[in-house]
Amino acid sequence: MASGTTTTGADRNADIVLGAAVIAMGLVAGLFYFSAIAVMPALTAAETARWIVAALALYTVMVVVTSAVHIPLNDDLKNAGDPASIENLAAVRDDFVTPWVAWDIVWTLATTAAFGSLAWALVLRGRASPG
Repeated sequence: MASGTTTTGADRNADIVLGAAVIAMGLVAGLFYFSAIAVMPALTAAETARWIVAALALYTVMVVVTSAVHIPLNDDLKNAGDPASIENLAAVRDDFVTPWVAWDIVWTLATTAAFGSLAWALVLRGRASPG
């Protein structure tokens, strides 16, 4: 409005609506810009991230098996004493080997699956790279 002119109620309302439209369009433009530079690349990376999280979970299984099963079995074997002085060495060995091998299979499957998950994340990352 030019200086010195009178503003009517309709002009004032038009000014408010135009100002709100400018702000709304700026916000929408910002939303689309944010989507283009952050959301869409993150969605592409989300598939990779899912495999990385899976690998981390599988690695956690391996750590839990190590600390909850393998270390206590090693401690039990150490506490059994000198092999030369153990009366029933075969029983001590069986008490160690049987659960060790069973949990070692879980340990091996978890680490192999973690390796596969990370390898697949690497493949997906390579596919998502431009060029």
